[in-house]
Parts: sequence; C-alpha cells; structure tokens
Amino acid sequence: MNKRLVLIARMKNPPFQLILVWKLSRFARNREDSIIYKSLLRKQGIQIVSINEPIEDTPTGRLMEGIIEVIDEFYSSNLAQDITRGLRENASRGFFNGSRPPFGSLRKKVKDGDKSRNTLGIWHLA
Repeated sequence: MNKRLVLIARMKNPPFQLILVWKLSRFARNREDSIIYKSLLRKQGIQIVSINEPIEDTPTGRLMEGIIEVIDEFYSSNLAQDITRGLRENASRGFFNGSRPPFGSLRKKVKDGDKSRNTLGIWHLA
C-alpha cells in the first residue's frame, strides 16, 4: 500500500471513504501489512473494495478475505523462491541475469538449445 495514501487516510477528515483495488493482493505485500492497514482504514471509516474479488462485510466474507490473502501471500513467496532458483541456475551456467552490463563489458547473445541467452564479453578497442 502506498505510504502517502496511508498518511492521507490518517487525516482528521480524509478526502475519500473508499479505496478501489484490482485484487486484494495489490493492496498489501503480505497478510500482516494488510491487517494493519485495513484496521487503520476501518477506524477512519474507509472501505477497501476489490474489483475482481467481491467480498461482503459479513463474518463469512471476512473469512473468505483472509483465505484469499493467505493464498496470495503463499503464491508470492513461492514465486519469489522459484525466480531466485531460476536466476541462480542461469548464473551457474554462465549466463548474465542483469540488464546493464558492468563497465568494460558488453552483452553477447549465445544459443542455448532453442533459446537465445546473454553472456558477458569484454570490449575490444581496435
């Protein structure tokens, strides 16, 4: 959640009563942050509405919201682990994971099966 939005929400008379999000996973990075922010916003009378996950303000709705948030947090953690594993594997095979090569280096394309990957080469001045 945007820190500036939280500061505005904490004002005596916040200029909004509702925060619209695409999905609950876009509201906060993890379940703990979500609970803290939603509690703060609820005290200010501000409601969070998810476009793709309509949830009623009932005990069952709050249960479903919690389940969705736990699953989203799991998915995010699992994805981060998979990405890290892929980057390590890529680097261990000698491929370059970065976007801008270090000074004095250049990016070289090499064939890896049916894919094209980047490695690093050294500038040669003629």
